[in-house]
Amino acid sequence: MKEFSDKEYTPMHFDTHKSVKSLLHHGFKAPQAESIVELLSQSRDYDLSRVATKEQVTKLESSTKEQFTQLESFTKEGFIKVNHRIDILDTKVEAIKEHIKEQMVTKTTFTEAIYSESLCQTIFFILIRPFLAASMG
Repeated sequence: MKEFSDKEYTPMHFDTHKSVKSLLHHGFKAPQAESIVELLSQSRDYDLSRVATKEQVTKLESSTKEQFTQLESFTKEGFIKVNHRIDILDTKVEAIKEHIKEQMVTKTTFTEAIYSESLCQTIFFILIRPFLAASMG
């Protein structure tokens, strides 16, 4: 089957006169033939008005591919940033855990241990809470 370029292809004209003559020849009365041809012509015009050209489809396809590429790039960059922030948080949490362990081992009284844990919580809120707020916002 031969493919037509946009320049070669022009929609075929619906010859209403020829169609009416054909219906008359096959036994339809003039008002019937004219009504049928008018309805066919209107439905054909409506159908063609909803058809996209090859150029429009190509532009849409190109635009969609470009948007998808941008979205994919944005998503990858976002994941890289989030993973980096998670790594930073993991490092800080591990440092705080180690600090708590050291303090628990070196403190001899319950009061000193409680104080040490409170100190670590304070450090957590000073160091990590602003970081979390920034990453959530």
